[in-house]
Amino acid sequence: MASLEEADQQWIDHQLASGKAILFLGSGASIGSSSENGERPLSADELRNEISDAFLDGKMREKPLAQVAEIAKSSSTLTKVQEFIANKFSGLLPAEFHKLIPTFRWHAIVTTNYDLVVERAYQSCEKPLQEIAPVVKDGDLRRAASKVNTVPLLKVHGCVTQIDDPALPLILASEEYAKHRRNREQIFRALQDWAKSHPIVFCGYDISDPNISQILWDIGDTSNDRPRYVTVNPGLIDLQMSYWRDRRILPIAKTFSEFLIEQDQKIPLHKRTLGGLSTDDALSLAKWIPSHEKPTETLLTYLQNDLVHVFPEMRTEGLKPKQFYSGLSQAWAAFSRELDVRRRVTDDIVIEAVLEEENQGPRLFILKGHAGSGKSVTLRRIAWDAANEYEKLVFFISDGSIIDLSSLSEIYRLTKEPLLVFIDDASASVSSIEYLIRQSFKDSLPITIIAGARTNEWNIWGGPLESMVNKSYELTNLSEKEIKSLLEKLDKSECLGELKGMSADQRFSYFRLSAERQLLVALHEATNGKTFPEIIADELDRITPLEAKQLYLDICTLHRFGVNVRAGLISRTSEISFGEFENRLFAPLQHIVRTLNDSKTRDLVYKTRHRIIANMAFESAFRDPTSRSNQIIRIIRNMNTEYESDEIAFRELIRGKTMAEAFSEKQLCDNIFDAAKHSGAKLSYIMHQRAILEMNHPDGSSKRAFEIIREAEGNALDERGVDNFAILHTKAVILQRLAKDSHTIPEKEKYRQDSKQYLKRQLNNSRTSHAHSSLASVLLDELEDKLKELEASSPDSGNLTSQAITSLIGEIDHTLDEGLSKFPSDDRLKSQEARLAESLKHERRAQQALETAFKKNKANVFVAVRLSRFYQDSGKTDQAKEVLDECLRINPTEKRAHLQYAKLLRSLGEGEYRDQIGAHLRKAFSDGDSNFEAQFWFARHQYLYGDKHQASQVYHGLKKASMAPARKRERRGFVKDDSGGRKKFTGVIDVVFSDYCFIRVLEYNDSIFAHFTCFKDEAFDQISEGTRVNFFFGFTFNGPCADEVDLVQ
Repeated sequence: MASLEEADQQWIDHQLASGKAILFLGSGASIGSSSENGERPLSADELRNEISDAFLDGKMREKPLAQVAEIAKSSSTLTKVQEFIANKFSGLLPAEFHKLIPTFRWHAIVTTNYDLVVERAYQSCEKPLQEIAPVVKDGDLRRAASKVNTVPLLKVHGCVTQIDDPALPLILASEEYAKHRRNREQIFRALQDWAKSHPIVFCGYDISDPNISQILWDIGDTSNDRPRYVTVNPGLIDLQMSYWRDRRILPIAKTFSEFLIEQDQKIPLHKRTLGGLSTDDALSLAKWIPSHEKPTETLLTYLQNDLVHVFPEMRTEGLKPKQFYSGLSQAWAAFSRELDVRRRVTDDIVIEAVLEEENQGPRLFILKGHAGSGKSVTLRRIAWDAANEYEKLVFFISDGSIIDLSSLSEIYRLTKEPLLVFIDDASASVSSIEYLIRQSFKDSLPITIIAGARTNEWNIWGGPLESMVNKSYELTNLSEKEIKSLLEKLDKSECLGELKGMSADQRFSYFRLSAERQLLVALHEATNGKTFPEIIADELDRITPLEAKQLYLDICTLHRFGVNVRAGLISRTSEISFGEFENRLFAPLQHIVRTLNDSKTRDLVYKTRHRIIANMAFESAFRDPTSRSNQIIRIIRNMNTEYESDEIAFRELIRGKTMAEAFSEKQLCDNIFDAAKHSGAKLSYIMHQRAILEMNHPDGSSKRAFEIIREAEGNALDERGVDNFAILHTKAVILQRLAKDSHTIPEKEKYRQDSKQYLKRQLNNSRTSHAHSSLASVLLDELEDKLKELEASSPDSGNLTSQAITSLIGEIDHTLDEGLSKFPSDDRLKSQEARLAESLKHERRAQQALETAFKKNKANVFVAVRLSRFYQDSGKTDQAKEVLDECLRINPTEKRAHLQYAKLLRSLGEGEYRDQIGAHLRKAFSDGDSNFEAQFWFARHQYLYGDKHQASQVYHGLKKASMAPARKRERRGFVKDDSGGRKKFTGVIDVVFSDYCFIRVLEYNDSIFAHFTCFKDEAFDQISEGTRVNFFFGFTFNGPCADEVDLVQ
């Protein structure tokens, strides 16, 4: 028995020293604390009596606390009762033994107490090993996890600091859990997940207490798969101790203070700290620190969990080449063993980002490429070379890791060396990178960030960072040299597979054909001799036992969205614990599933070799809609959107428009949404997507969609921190649909008016073109109805309709103009502009209405511009010019009229009217304004016909303009020949880089940019300095460029 007790004690010591344990504190844990006046914490019975005396004249003292409090709330108010309770606990200060809590590392601390004893213990501790992060409501946990070296303090019954919110009342007894779990649901789910893989130390409770019984019931306290727990209670007797041991709960008959003091004496402080662990990263960093200063505990935690220090002597674990080539591992050993192929972009990035000595502030470089193109491997190669060949201070931040400014700043303070930081996925960390760069500018932190991004995702999410990017690079297809090098490495590593029996030329041809699509796909197809979907399907069929296959498919269901999949979620969904996965199911999955530690979720996470593989496996396994729906329901019931990874996947799984396209049977969609409502996620988002489904599904109903969106709007008002901007936009679109479907004019006008009001409210604060394009669409619906009405009306009654049409055209033009100034060349706005032109094209009476309106008010620029376009489209250019002349005579500074005049003159001949065009374009914008379209055409005109230096200055400003990256790179404004078609130029390659080049153009005595995607076929791979090429000459917001480049034959 003694040896068992000794083993138990050693187990406890290890859990506390390693920081794996969860500390769970009940009311007894506050014993010993007191206020400055000597008041001690009240017991439940004492609190009940105090409430009874204060609110019920001493009545009901014999009743339970929760019942007494409920009656007190009804006789007074919730706020007053909670203020009374808060006053009884808010002044408590920690005893000396409480101050030992911060000297241990904890996975989490959980308490049912309302007081601030734990928070104050951390505040009074001179060197706490972690930073305390109180978590009182859903949403707090994600903020707590976003910082390095924090310990979340889950206050599951509420806190004295938050008593004014009726949606978040204090919980007074276990029977109130179900009643008050709202806004705490995700906190309880997080606790349940942690409890399945971490030991819990219960202190200050009788473990049979109803509060704990409820929590143990939720966790599943009889499970042999969960870790052992500990209960610290001085009142335990032998029978109780035997009872709890049988239930894998280790009993300790001590007070909380005795337990803490004893553990403090047994476990030396240096064994509880990361400094005592002597991590490789800490030792490697020490070589860069010239003084005797040591990293803080927070920095050591960051180095251990999130930030990989890449250095020459770093330990590189054993790696089988096939693991690397199949995508299962990106271990640093692959680069020390030279298993990868150096991509041509590598040298460009090394020269321009790694070796360039600019140490006065932050710099940002982006490496883009499509999924499976090899971005992550290329980033790691550059990081490895920077550390090993060029002796730079290099760090790597992988998926699921925190980007922490304070820790990076500390590294610079300690080392006085510029930092080179690689980030695996920039698109997933846009806000963090933006904050890092902005603060680094303020602090003059010399940090160079080199980040990867999928091209399509960067085009969607990269906008906020675009103006901060020093340079972007793009991974092209493998060149001939790279393919041959890779084949040699595959041969040397005996990983050729089916290619082994082919000749060198056959291998090259076969591999090149596959590599034009995706490198990842090429490697698998070339070495297996099958199509990629066939490889994945065969791989799936071979997984046994069935539980392992189901677990793998659960991981694939979520990882296809590019998120790491929490072990807690998989355990909850598959009812397979991590212990069982590790002991029984890991072997069949070890070559297709990666297991990582994730700082953001404080959990183990799983991922497949690549999201492409995950998606193929999912589609292969769930071919029919019913099985796909059932799989999504299995997953979605158990998700916890408090975690960012869960939320991203959750939002993708229930995206209404996607579901409308994926499921022809609407009931399957409804089943998914019903399951989502039980997930604890915000109902506003769920109902919003359900309304979108109803609006887009063939069996949907606009009226039902309107009912649902109103419910979502109500949910958003009830929920905390929900922005209902998107909900109101969808509501406006549904109202537009209802207006179209209406059969009575009053109903149609009412729906349309309501839709316009919602959209107009959103115009100023919109970060996308949706509000402007949707408002233009509603106005166009109205215009088309008015045009039909005008056609059928008599001349007398038509006058009012003509006025209404003129007013509508002006409002549509204003909406589109304002939208295009904010979102240049936006497809949605361009589509509405084309629709307006088409609607008016053959409407003679609409033209007459504009002419009448212009005669009445020649200063109305919207009428003038629209009428001028009418005349221009009809070939009446003199009349078009007259209208604009009249408008500008009255309003000589009207920018819109000047821009339209310049466009009109361009259509008549750029060379002939070059001076007038230039003058009008210069008056179409002011320096620093957001008339980007006018600035674009002015810069182009100056480049072709005026001052190239002035053009360069304007383009420099446009590069920093806030607009979608894809818009900024759109090629247009091509130089025309005499027939009006695009003019073909011939030039010479001036200089070549990895994914772009410059072409010397003799006509303009300049070298212009040409991206590799602008080359025909494989011409880019065949160019070198001096190569002659044909091309079209166009422009982007960044300046002149070539398009459709081909070799001169």
